[in-house]
Amino acid sequence: MASFQIVYDDFSGGQYMGPRSTNWPKNTWFGTDMISLPNGRLCPTGSITIGQNGGVTSATNAQIMDSWTIGGDNYSFIIWSGTTSKMCRILSVNDGTLAPIASTDTSLTGTLGGKVAYVPNEAKFYYVNTNSGTFGYIRSVTTAGTDASVSTALGGGTGITNLALYGYRLVAWGPTTKRLYYSDTALTGWSTSQYYEFNGQILNVLPRTNDLLVICDTGVYSVVGVLGSSVTIQLIVPAQNVPEGMRDATVVGRNVYFLDQQRSGSLDGNIYQLLGSNVQAIATMNLDDVNDASDGYEKGRIQAIADGRLVVFLRNGVIYSQSNHGKWARHEVSFEGTTTSLTNQIVVARPGPGSQNEYFIVALVSNVSKYPVFWYRIDNNVIEVTNVDSEFDFVGASSAGSTAPSGSAELSEYWHQKPFTVKEVVVQWASSAASPTVAVTIKPTGLVDVNESSYTTSGQKLANETSSGELVISRIRTDDAPRGYGVIPIVATTAATINRVILTCED
Repeated sequence: MASFQIVYDDFSGGQYMGPRSTNWPKNTWFGTDMISLPNGRLCPTGSITIGQNGGVTSATNAQIMDSWTIGGDNYSFIIWSGTTSKMCRILSVNDGTLAPIASTDTSLTGTLGGKVAYVPNEAKFYYVNTNSGTFGYIRSVTTAGTDASVSTALGGGTGITNLALYGYRLVAWGPTTKRLYYSDTALTGWSTSQYYEFNGQILNVLPRTNDLLVICDTGVYSVVGVLGSSVTIQLIVPAQNVPEGMRDATVVGRNVYFLDQQRSGSLDGNIYQLLGSNVQAIATMNLDDVNDASDGYEKGRIQAIADGRLVVFLRNGVIYSQSNHGKWARHEVSFEGTTTSLTNQIVVARPGPGSQNEYFIVALVSNVSKYPVFWYRIDNNVIEVTNVDSEFDFVGASSAGSTAPSGSAELSEYWHQKPFTVKEVVVQWASSAASPTVAVTIKPTGLVDVNESSYTTSGQKLANETSSGELVISRIRTDDAPRGYGVIPIVATTAATINRVILTCED
């Protein structure tokens, strides 16, 4: 018998998101609650529950209409029981000792219509009331929680439900209207005669760098110029090329990103980009994740976060986040499940002024838990093991409400010319916590004449293992297992970064 080694010593290749036939790089990996640090190490992030709200006992009636991260706070706009609307504010920064953080709720007037607009110089949100008799009334609420009336001019049959800030004006639209209304520059003056009419119902409106993109069921239009003065409207994408998912698209600079569906369609697993007037796929999600999210409305959300990176939040709790260099990380949050018969069950917070790029916020409606709405703070691109800027720290579980971050990564599959077994695993790792753990599971593939598919290793701690952040080495003996032509190592860790994994094999 001959022995040989399989070495995984650089994890900066990011996470694999495409079919295996595309010749993936040897050090790609796939994991849960794990990211790759700039130095190539694997780092667990965990999923910190930063807030929970128990405003009602039934989650089936809750809908998250919009969410924003402003500075260190998150603001979510939520409807309960079909009519009760609130702005829920939670503190985003978390050093590991504050979870969970309760929300501070502000009751809003009437029922939220849809998307809200944030005006930075006023520290104020604008929203639409859709109650009977006051449908189309525009109101505002400050970040401090002061609710006020703005305008009743668009009340009645205008059909507006959503607001967005474009330049010095607000624009308003609804899912059943062909008219895009706009305010004066003071944001308070509205009129039923101040609008632009499109040939089709307006599905979404996206402010871009130099124009306003209006997505209709008859095509995508670009509005250039000064609203109320000189405007040019041009059809840039015909109706037959408008995917359903554009009704929930997001913008980075001039480019528009979206999934292939938004309401009742099925996901195909691709993330799409509208570049100019052309639609093209830019990434592929794991199809097992996509299939698990296939039930219900709005199976996924996509949102640009700080620094123009993208986050995709699937309805089954799986999250794909894009790093600065165009690679993707996979996270997963644990919850009981959303209500498949309602829209607006999941949301990714939009970035506002002062939002940090170390983390992002997602929120979801739980269908079972006594708390109907959960917020999660996900670390996205931590630079060091202990990072003060992002408040990311490997803390122990001794503090109330705190847990050390955990994660797991499935490394790339290795195939050999003849059947072999893994005799032991050597892991080089570091930690800054008091109780780090590292475990390895060896999954043989290409088995011959047997049905057993996996076995788990057992670990031993060495005398020189410390929590000071220095690199140490652990030798992990493996259990007996059948020989196979291939192997997939799965590394799980709590409060420890992984620098190198070496498999000692025998054929």
